[in-house]
Amino acid sequence: MDVEFKEEYNQETNDFHKTVSNTISEEGLNQGIQAKLIKFRSGSTIAQYEVSGPSSITPDFQALKLKISNNLAKLYPVIFEASGPLTFSPNDGFYEQPVTVTCGPQPGDLNFGTVSAAEWRRNTVLISEDGEHRISIKDGKSTLTVSRFISADDGVYECRLMRTDDKAFFRQKSATSFSLKTKPTITVSPIRQYVQCSGGSVALNCSVSPGYEVEFRDISAAGTGTSITYNYPTPQGCQEGEKTVICQLKNQPLFANAITLQLSSQSAYCTNDTFGQGDIGYKAAVPCDPKFVGPNKVGEITAVCKENRKFDDVEYNCILLPVQELLDQSQFLTAATLPVFLEELKNVTVNFTEEVITSPPNIKAIVRILSNVANKSSSLDISISRDSMENVLITAGVLTINGTKKTWNILNNNDTKSISNNTDVKSVSSSFLDSLEIITSRLVNATFDIMTGFIQLNRTTFTDTFNAEFNSSVTIQIPESNGDNKTITMIVFNLLDNVLPARDEANSSLKSINGRVVLVQSTGQINNISFTYNILNDTLGNPECVFWNFSLFDGLGGWDGKGCKLVLNINETETVTCNCNHLTSFSILMSPNSPKKLYLDIITYIGVGISMGSLVICLIIEGLIWRKIRKNETSYLRHVAIVNIGFFILVFGTLLDEHKCWKLNIKWTSIFKELETWK
Repeated sequence: MDVEFKEEYNQETNDFHKTVSNTISEEGLNQGIQAKLIKFRSGSTIAQYEVSGPSSITPDFQALKLKISNNLAKLYPVIFEASGPLTFSPNDGFYEQPVTVTCGPQPGDLNFGTVSAAEWRRNTVLISEDGEHRISIKDGKSTLTVSRFISADDGVYECRLMRTDDKAFFRQKSATSFSLKTKPTITVSPIRQYVQCSGGSVALNCSVSPGYEVEFRDISAAGTGTSITYNYPTPQGCQEGEKTVICQLKNQPLFANAITLQLSSQSAYCTNDTFGQGDIGYKAAVPCDPKFVGPNKVGEITAVCKENRKFDDVEYNCILLPVQELLDQSQFLTAATLPVFLEELKNVTVNFTEEVITSPPNIKAIVRILSNVANKSSSLDISISRDSMENVLITAGVLTINGTKKTWNILNNNDTKSISNNTDVKSVSSSFLDSLEIITSRLVNATFDIMTGFIQLNRTTFTDTFNAEFNSSVTIQIPESNGDNKTITMIVFNLLDNVLPARDEANSSLKSINGRVVLVQSTGQINNISFTYNILNDTLGNPECVFWNFSLFDGLGGWDGKGCKLVLNINETETVTCNCNHLTSFSILMSPNSPKKLYLDIITYIGVGISMGSLVICLIIEGLIWRKIRKNETSYLRHVAIVNIGFFILVFGTLLDEHKCWKLNIKWTSIFKELETWK
């Protein structure tokens, strides 16, 4: 019975005990036998009873059971358990294939009635219909269709068919936890190669995970096996262009990998034992060989044929197989699979920490996974629970530890090189922070704290003012909130300076991130927020209050000071206080401290004084000779320009910041040179 179990039900004086006991006894008497309630036990509430009678009577136990259940269903919600498990089709396939699960029908003698609704659960969690899960009801049965079954769909399944009167339902479960097999890994070599049509042949290799066999599509002469080789003929005069050869799982064309051959009548410019042949600029690709990159990795190693007749610019795009599998699955996430997926992502990242933090392709792949999580949670309106957010922060924390700094430097340098050729490029580090901001905005409406080894999160509410200190490193203060009740989320990153470059609007390379990076979001508008940072390196000075601007440098991202200002810099306590009029991700930039020297100040003031004096004398001379220069139109226009520029410098020059002043000086110097050429 679908009733919460209570131990008091086992007391004979209890009303519930009396009602159930009488129902069981009466139906036994109707069958000519004795049926007696023994006890109740948990599992909703299960009534355990025994049946006895004379040997001359052979009772129909199934009919008795159904009669008792139907009579109890008139009084209490009753669960009719199926005698067999759910049916899965296919029951032995691969991840990312469609799977259909069938529930029912009920036995004919059950007289269950019309099925009005169906509920499906995986590991006791309710499954809702979405882009990957569909539920249908027909002829007393329900079907759950999973269009792409991923590892996050693994688990014990349960179906409930609800009766029209809502007083009973039919329940059927899977026999065990259901899962599919990991897709077989098919490796081909070469992946891309330049081939001269010289009357010879090129060796094509294909292998697959143990337990499977592969074959070259439409090339029966190559045979089948776990590892096969075929010498592809390249006769003289062959048709130039690309030729694609497919290696597939035997009798399973859905799982395949391709070899691309660039056929040419021209002799190769570069020749290499690993990358084969190539013309200038040709990019060859070979699989990630375990001898060079270690086991359990997929991807390719590429190299470009250069003018020195060598293959250079070698790139190792080798990714851990578990990371690649999660990257593939992250494209098909739903509200039902996201929590399990994030736990898997955390486990893989933590278990393979050393391989992840030292590999740019692995970090890049995990950032892409987080980006897919952010996009799916936003587009599908998925709320992120506390547990899921903790898994995200643990994953993100691994990507920020000190061992990743060298790897992030490589990624950031590569992003900087790419920006000149691709205006749509977005740096990996900027995408990493952007994904965390989006995921944070999807948090459930609740207050909680999350403390991990490298990242701390606090989500709370406040009405008037707010003040909080994080690990003695950052203090956040909001002086007023207009009396409105707001929810504020703050994330403090201990080591995000390992990830984000210190470039600012001026693209300076002399500055360093010298405080914790703090991400702040609120449900309401906040126009006044202060941060007090404990500086990380006391040898740096000249603090700047900044936030991460994702649009700087054509989408590459950088630190921007707009809307933020320095309020207080106290050397004794090594703290810096900033005030900003908006919310996002903040920190401070500082540069090496140049010790002040009196003689340098004196030289500076003398130089500036001479410049200002010369400018005033220039304007006085222009005033004295003004009448004489008006006779020649060209001379007149030139002197008008000189006076205007000189007056602008004198009046407004001190109001310009260093960067703008430097730019204008270059322009003014160029203008003065052009003026001298006028006649």
